[in-house]
Amino acid sequence: MRYTLIYILGLLISSTAYSQTIMLDFGPLKQGCCESYSNSSYSLSELYVKPEKGLQLNLSVSDIQIKPIPIPLKFAVNLNSQEEFVSYYYSNIASGSTTEVDIKTLFLGLSFFPINLTLQKRLMLSFGYRSNFLLRERFNGFEESWTEDYFNRDYINQHTSQLSIKHSVGAVFELSYKTKIKRDWRIIPKYTFYLGLTNVYNFTQKYRPIKHGLSLCFMYPMKSSIKTPNK
Repeated sequence: MRYTLIYILGLLISSTAYSQTIMLDFGPLKQGCCESYSNSSYSLSELYVKPEKGLQLNLSVSDIQIKPIPIPLKFAVNLNSQEEFVSYYYSNIASGSTTEVDIKTLFLGLSFFPINLTLQKRLMLSFGYRSNFLLRERFNGFEESWTEDYFNRDYINQHTSQLSIKHSVGAVFELSYKTKIKRDWRIIPKYTFYLGLTNVYNFTQKYRPIKHGLSLCFMYPMKSSIKTPNK
């Protein structure tokens, strides 16, 4: 996994030489509020997630032309941090367990956008895929477990266990609007929607986050370093 990450980062950095546009943006990240469900393995199970703070930083290179693909491609590196309260409970006839934590996570995301469209020369739409790698996790909370004649409560933190899965994936949609500023660089608003496709926690199997992001994007067009030979 480490060598794959280094390779993808190298590919992203080298692609800036062949791209037409580089973009940097920063803004708040809002995660979907709550989710509860029943698990067929237990008579009762419930997950509750309360997001608190979230931030994202994105660096992307776009308008990458690779023949014979007619649509320009885009790559992005994403840093996103999230603070949230998580509670997970399950029980059956004879036993049960509860986990409650305040958790802060930092993820590195690598995104590839194979579909990039521009409508009316200003509205830009991008659809892609993001692979997330856990960089840091901080949390405090407790785990309780019980049976008919036993009860145990353990306090947990990042030194005693790990709650977040190291690698997760999701689908990404980006919507941005070019301003009318006639300069080399522009400041444009951008909306990001992220849909998790895999689980992100070790202690529950069905939580796939939904995130919304709003940011201001600094966009700078770059000239291609490759010169096409004259025919």
